[in-house]
Amino acid sequence: MAAIDVGSQIATVQIGAESFRQLRDGLGTLLLDSQASTAIIFTSALEEHLRAAMAMKMPNMNSRLEQILFEGYAPLATFKSKIDVSLALGIFTEQQAKDAHNIRKIRNRFAHTAKKLNFETPTIIALCKKLSVYDDKETKLMKTYVKAIDDLVEHLNKEFKTSAIVRALRDRAGEGKPATA
Repeated sequence: MAAIDVGSQIATVQIGAESFRQLRDGLGTLLLDSQASTAIIFTSALEEHLRAAMAMKMPNMNSRLEQILFEGYAPLATFKSKIDVSLALGIFTEQQAKDAHNIRKIRNRFAHTAKKLNFETPTIIALCKKLSVYDDKETKLMKTYVKAIDDLVEHLNKEFKTSAIVRALRDRAGEGKPATA
């Protein structure tokens, strides 16, 4: 697990494939109370990784700007807006953005209903089939869902590390002076 402190609250979040694997394995062991809980928690982890990768791409990011951009009713407060802007920033490819949007829609289906849904519910099945990792031989769609998130988190970890290296090189060269809080 690697934590990179760039003066931004979100950038100090531990962002590593290992931390996500620990979350995934821990939740698998607990078996949570429902598939809905799994969908909501895993999607939240993906959203936090995306937020960190985005913040790292922004050379003048600081805690004040982070709050202005990501908190409350800010322009990047929603998962949808984070996905869309990440596509524009080159963090996500078109396919990765489509997968992230389908993951977001699955999470929203679970989070915004009083009905007990699961990964065998027709609307959830339809959305899982749109994921790029979908394999019709896989009978447990929750595995497909978690695999899609796992692949995106792995990609975001690479983006984060690359951006951190670029930022460090710019700072050493005196090109990227971070804004003050």
